[in-house]
Amino acid sequence: MHRKDLMQTLLSALPDTCTIHTSKRLIKYTESTKNGALVYILHFADGTTAEADVVVGTDGIRSETRASMYDY
Repeated sequence: MHRKDLMQTLLSALPDTCTIHTSKRLIKYTESTKNGALVYILHFADGTTAEADVVVGTDGIRSETRASMYDY
């Protein structure tokens, strides 16, 4: 599936309260808890961070997201 098609499919199913970050380079993510629930803190190359309940990496075969998940 082409990345653009996947992003459009995901975006069409998400409520307006959700955000998709594109054109960002994920360096790592960390797990935390907020109000007793697991959340992910995303750390991007530009120094910004974002908080997420779910992380979906669509960054291709040399996925930084997958590498971050499995430490390889």
